Amino acid sequence: MGRREEHALKQLLRITILLIGLIWILAWAAAGRFDDTPNTQDGSESPLPSGEIASPGERDSAKTLRVQIQGEVQEMDMGTYLLGVLRAEMPASFEEEALKAQAIAARTYTLYRIRGGGSANHPDADACDDHTCCKAYINAEQAAANWGSMAVYYEEKLARMAQLKQYALEQLLTIDGVVRIGNGDAPHILSVSLVGYPSANVVTELGAQGICISAGSACHRGKLSHVYAAMKLDKRTAAGVLRVSFGPETTKEEIDALVSALKVHRDTRFPML
Repeated sequence: MGRREEHALKQLLRITILLIGLIWILAWAAAGRFDDTPNTQDGSESPLPSGEIASPGERDSAKTLRVQIQGEVQEMDMGTYLLGVLRAEMPASFEEEALKAQAIAARTYTLYRIRGGGSANHPDADACDDHTCCKAYINAEQAAANWGSMAVYYEEKLARMAQLKQYALEQLLTIDGVVRIGNGDAPHILSVSLVGYPSANVVTELGAQGICISAGSACHRGKLSHVYAAMKLDKRTAAGVLRVSFGPETTKEEIDALVSALKVHRDTRFPML
């Protein structure tokens, strides 16, 4: 090898070493930039939360709505209001999945109107029972009169879905590291996070056992939901978000199976974040 070739080889080696060093520094800086896991004062990582609500704020059921009904303003929580909307706008004979979708749409529309300043038609109320202005609304007594002999069955159908959601929440929060996502009372869809355990892995493993849940929110696929991004969840919590939906045939035994499978996943898998 001549001197010229040897000199060129040394130059190439120096450049290669510099590039490797630069790549390592950039990777290290990026890891530090995006690692938002909270630390304790001594620099150690904080323990995973358990049973806590991941996003701040009150639950819908703790918020009072002022609803103008037949010209009179009444106070109620969001859950009560949504049940009244469902009674008025959809036959309770509809499939439960349709009732869920309507409840979510009604909640979203109502909050959108409230945050937009409400309506000049009812300045002293957040919403009204006029479907041309807000959402239609009837109470349980009016619904019973409309539904006749099927009233009890329909009311039990609406109540059953809410009870299943509450039972699932209570059981899921017994798992160390599971937190609830959001505070909404949109009926019968529940979001939680198994913090630090990528949700795609959980969905795949549980799916193989015949347990069907989803990763993230209903409005995204294959990437971080803009909904959870707006909630400013930390990286570990956002990566572990799971969405549980309750269908017409869902039973408490199936919820227990979900909880058991999640516990096994947490106990037998290492967090990847």
